[in-house]
Amino acid sequence: MKRRENWWARLLYWAAVTGRRAHVPYIPVLHDLLYEQRRLLLQTWRHLKRLFYYEPLLKSRCAHVGKNLTLLQALPLIAGNLAIFIGDDVTIDGTNTFAANRVYDTPQLRIGDHTFIGWHVTISVGKEVTIGQHCLIGMNVLIADNDMHPVNWEERRRNLPVAKEMIQPVHIGDDVWIGEGCSILKGVTIGDGAVIGAGSVVVHDIPSHCVAAGNPACVVKALD
Repeated sequence: MKRRENWWARLLYWAAVTGRRAHVPYIPVLHDLLYEQRRLLLQTWRHLKRLFYYEPLLKSRCAHVGKNLTLLQALPLIAGNLAIFIGDDVTIDGTNTFAANRVYDTPQLRIGDHTFIGWHVTISVGKEVTIGQHCLIGMNVLIADNDMHPVNWEERRRNLPVAKEMIQPVHIGDDVWIGEGCSILKGVTIGDGAVIGAGSVVVHDIPSHCVAAGNPACVVKALD
């Protein structure tokens, strides 16, 4: 049919091309109702999955979950023996990863009240990661209190965990806003009310009530 060597092949080719290029005109009332029907069905399905499936499964993997937990898209992937403490009114978006390192028996992840965890956030916990209250964690953020893999290639080849001295807890204060694509690395403390600009790599402590940005992140201005 693609070669169109005879009349019927040319006819079939024309019909196929015409059919692929066909368009149905917009009918105001009909298509408006169909759109609303689709939106309500998807919204209802997401609500039922969250209520009866995602949230109960997450609670089964947590040491403590406060009231009014909201999962917007999907169940976070939880790897390892991680003790998770979630406060009240916490919102977690979809496809996140909360992973425990193999050095300490029960590393701890603590998320404070009224905090929002954005899309595709990865938190790697060797010992302790603490996120305060009323925080906003943007999408594609990495928070890690460890290097995740040894520096020595022989240790990596043997699949060994990082050494204990390479693990340093991460503490994020209250009312902190971490922009999209940031990396918060081991041993960092971010003070209350700080703002971390998108794409920043934080390797040193950030004081309270300031804006920090860059790689490595440094304070660019103070906030009143």
